[in-house]
Amino acid sequence: KNGNETDVDCGGESCPACADGKSCQKSSDCQSSRCENNTCVSCSDGVKNNQSETDVDCGNQCPTKCDVGKMCKGNSDCVSSNCQGQVCALPPCMNGVKDGQETDIDCGGSSCAKCASGKSCQDDSDCVSNNCLAGFNKCV
Repeated sequence: KNGNETDVDCGGESCPACADGKSCQKSSDCQSSRCENNTCVSCSDGVKNNQSETDVDCGNQCPTKCDVGKMCKGNSDCVSSNCQGQVCALPPCMNGVKDGQETDIDCGGSSCAKCASGKSCQDDSDCVSNNCLAGFNKCV
């Protein structure tokens, strides 16, 4: 390392950009164009970088969204667009659980698909048939 290089034979104004893991002072010192904590990082290095990724190679500033089960900070970090307790989760209407506004598992309510015959309902709009049997609260 000499001159204005940020690492051995890379970085600075007169040398080629540095690979991931090499020292840097600014983004232009890095092949990935990302310098964090004076180290070149990328979203494809198999390592969770502290500031720019919510899980390994995904989320936050990375172009790749995180799969279900990976860490997240918000819905935009997840392929499913559903971050629950800082973990990417299945969308509410596809998680196999009666939750939220659903009247039965993954159906009914204001945000999920209508329920099939025999599923629980609160009113006609919850049912594919548009018929919720009063007194039984079942789609017919």
